[in-house]
Amino acid sequence: RQNGWIFGAIDGQHWAWFGDEAISPTVDWSMGFYGDVERAYDNIMFTGPNHLMVISAGNQRLEGPDTQPTEHHEWDGDSWELVQDVRELDGGPNGFDSLPPGQSTKNAVISGATFKNAGGYSGPGSVRMSGFSCWGPPDDGRVKPDNVAPGVSIFVGETGGGYGFADGTSFSAPITTGVVGLISEHYQNAFNSTPSGAMLRTLLN
Repeated sequence: RQNGWIFGAIDGQHWAWFGDEAISPTVDWSMGFYGDVERAYDNIMFTGPNHLMVISAGNQRLEGPDTQPTEHHEWDGDSWELVQDVRELDGGPNGFDSLPPGQSTKNAVISGATFKNAGGYSGPGSVRMSGFSCWGPPDDGRVKPDNVAPGVSIFVGETGGGYGFADGTSFSAPITTGVVGLISEHYQNAFNSTPSGAMLRTLLN
């Protein structure tokens, strides 16, 4: 499900808001909501306890038009209409409760994106969160994201050849996954047993 503010989603020219006015006229209810997607993910990890999902936190914190009111699309139940209602940016004024559907899963590791730290880790103050990476808490008050990793100015291959730099929690999540793999390997070497997903999640955090 698309959620929150997305520019150009309907006509390529206007913002579109994917909330439901019947639930809230200013905030997209689906951000931070524990729904069918989250339940399905948690069931996978419950029935396969050695599995651990790592999911990117999403990139739309504080997404939305710079000035309001601004003409934007809204779904009225039958079609998209252009309106000028005032709504919050994704996550409100501070960006909290901006997790998209799927990222409020309880048993997965939700990975947020930080700036790279050239000087190495020297405490919490040395970690700088990106401006786009989504934050919790979800609606039930849990802490999210569970983990952060570099996701700004990541050196990547580009479609069609060549290389460049890109931002996103889609880069921090694979880094986190690699760390989970290394922890799992070390655990198996040390204890000659396979760690559960819950154990890996605990050791990671």
